[in-house]
Amino acid sequence: MSETQFTAEEQEWVDAFLAETTLFLGPDPKTGKLDFAGMQSEYVKFFGTKEQPNKPARSAFQVAALAAPWALLEIEVIAVKSK
Repeated sequence: MSETQFTAEEQEWVDAFLAETTLFLGPDPKTGKLDFAGMQSEYVKFFGTKEQPNKPARSAFQVAALAAPWALLEIEVIAVKSK
């Protein structure tokens, strides 16, 4: 999420509302299973906080693999910015 935040700031979308996130979770290499609890423990550091009280709509899916073989998570975001 930090990289997403940096990209948004770089593109002057600081005041944008993050409306939706779609999370694609690859299997944990140690267990071969979805680590939803691990993802959730990090996700709540960015949303529903004092600094960022908004909670975007979220969908999460386990996938067999991600494009980057070392990756465990891919995040797609939709942001809305007023004119």
